[in-house]
Amino acid sequence: KYDDATADISETGSSTQPDVSGFNQDKDGKAPRGGMRQLADGRYVVALFQKADASTILHETAHFWLEELRDASKLDSSPEWVRESWGKLQQAYGFDGTVEGNESIGRWTEIQERFAREFEAYAREGKAPSWELQSAFNKFRNWITDIYKSVKTLLGADNISPAASEVFDSL
Repeated sequence: KYDDATADISETGSSTQPDVSGFNQDKDGKAPRGGMRQLADGRYVVALFQKADASTILHETAHFWLEELRDASKLDSSPEWVRESWGKLQQAYGFDGTVEGNESIGRWTEIQERFAREFEAYAREGKAPSWELQSAFNKFRNWITDIYKSVKTLLGADNISPAASEVFDSL
């Protein structure tokens, strides 16, 4: 559990700071394994709970990357690939990027969870975007595969969308 004057991340998912950046990695309604919260000063805190496993940090980090990609895409100084990557995800996920009101906050949470699950699966596959990275991806894939040997279903009915895979390749 993490507490200070600006944020609270707990295994119950409660928070003293109402913002849309608090995600908890849970599976099938079970106790969450991790969470992420943006502090008032813009920094992020990732928490790993008692049920955390090796995939939890990947999952929570994916939330951070998606938040950063969304924010960076709004900057005039951001490279074109950032805006293109965000645009691909918006199109693939059917989301305009607006996070205001309960309906869009709920939708953003769904997108965040989908992106995080897709990143876990992408990392587990170990397919490098270039031959120079293949050795590192192979080692990483083997590590992730070992983690999931006992897991029958990671994504359920979800699969990695081509747009998300393309964005992961560019990261």
